[in-house]
Amino acid sequence: MVLLAICLRAWGADADRYSDPLQLMLRQVEVEVPFHAGDTGPGEVRPKVLAAMARVPRHEFVAEDQRDLCYESRALPIAPGRRMPPPYLAAMLTDILSLESGDRVLEIGTGTGYQAALMSLLAAEVLTIEADERLASAAANRLARLGFGRVEVGRATGLGGWSSRGPFDAILVRGAVTQVPIGLIEQLAPGGVLLVPVSTAGGQPVLTRVAVKPQKRRNKQPKFFVQPLMPIEADPLPR
Repeated sequence: MVLLAICLRAWGADADRYSDPLQLMLRQVEVEVPFHAGDTGPGEVRPKVLAAMARVPRHEFVAEDQRDLCYESRALPIAPGRRMPPPYLAAMLTDILSLESGDRVLEIGTGTGYQAALMSLLAAEVLTIEADERLASAAANRLARLGFGRVEVGRATGLGGWSSRGPFDAILVRGAVTQVPIGLIEQLAPGGVLLVPVSTAGGQPVLTRVAVKPQKRRNKQPKFFVQPLMPIEADPLPR
């Protein structure tokens, strides 16, 4: 709670208005993550993930008329066919990635920039790609204004990734796709992890984890392991 108080002081005039909703959100996240994760996801949220969530002013990443709703456990519309995921999902995705301070992260689907801001507090660098030009521009301006200097926003469509800036220790795909994108696996560093929602036959997307096993010999073909985790809320990835 001491850390939370410090973070709220940095918010200035908004601190009083959003202090209680933020504390309630953090308590809900602690309960909801293990509930939604089932047997294959995190049993509980790491303290450093909750501490990072306490430092990100979520209300700054939504429209003015959504600010009183953004700390609740709900998805919020941000564009046609696009939603900002509920807080527990942002926490769960971040937790599963197990980010370390030296990691380089690629995100496909910037949205409002909230997830990128959260991950940037745990990693060295976050590169994030957005297909919607309006969302990309707004996210870049917002992240710069709020001081999230470890995030770089790029405008691109599809699953081409950002090969010229790779490899990455972690890649997060925010929208649902129909199959695991091999091109993104190739942009992972040894020991890297890809998280992607995969939907088949019109069913609910299943969060899928792909891990690249480090090889002792440099010329040896890397091995990767695919693990379906749990059904999650995910809009289709914009093309």
